[in-house]
Amino acid sequence: GNVDGALEVYSRNYQPRWSDSLVQGYLDLLRRARRFESFVQSLGQKLKQNPLDFPSVTLLFRDTLSQGNLEAARNALFHFRTEKENRNQPFQDDELETLAHYFDALNHFNEAARYFSTLALQTRDNAKKEESLYQLYQVMVAALNRPTQLGGGGLDFFRSVATVETSPGLLDGMVSL
Repeated sequence: GNVDGALEVYSRNYQPRWSDSLVQGYLDLLRRARRFESFVQSLGQKLKQNPLDFPSVTLLFRDTLSQGNLEAARNALFHFRTEKENRNQPFQDDELETLAHYFDALNHFNEAARYFSTLALQTRDNAKKEESLYQLYQVMVAALNRPTQLGGGGLDFFRSVATVETSPGLLDGMVSL
């Protein structure tokens, strides 16, 4: 088949929430075509020029994770967050949702809770708000006997809960635990 065409399709259409098998197919094709090293170098250059290039960050995360380097994978995500915060750049809903799912898959409950709760507080999409609250609940259940921190330690999070839920419900119940 046409390897160049296949790689172009992968590259042009990449989405951070692609399934593991689809991402692995992309990375495997790069390896078989002997273009993996240049691909990784290109990712590094893109991120040096723009550390907020979310698709590149997620590809780096997925690649390092697939190689078994959990620490480097997490660090790619932490570096992205730090860059966003240092530049006072707001997170987009899709970034929050993707990061929440990545950290949830790693059983990194504090980070998953951070992103799901921020998404619930930030999004204007009611369906996404409800889904993120449900996902936050799932994270809290999965973390059952482990301490989990919501918010930055102040009362702002609890104040925000009142604006998210106008009637007692799921989030109020979780906060009361």
